[in-house]
Amino acid sequence: MATLLDTAFLNFLLPVFSFLLIFAIIYGILQKSKFLGESINLNVWVAIAVSILFALAPGAMTFVSVIAPWFVVLVIIAFSFLLIFFFMGVKVE
Repeated sequence: MATLLDTAFLNFLLPVFSFLLIFAIIYGILQKSKFLGESINLNVWVAIAVSILFALAPGAMTFVSVIAPWFVVLVIIAFSFLLIFFFMGVKVE
């Protein structure tokens, strides 16, 4: 019987979510750092290649599935601190 707390479907989609997370992080880093230049196509292809390599390595996917929840918690905490400081009147300079 299917319930709202059934996580078997999420385990089925875990490789897709991990692929998208790795792709987004690598693409964002390449776009921001301009490491390979300003070519969007080159950055997309490199991000796809790295994501596929992570998807094919079982140890890497296990590592990403363990680290991803902690990454989300870290981002939420960082945004919360920024929000607190901006409400207190700290200027970005």
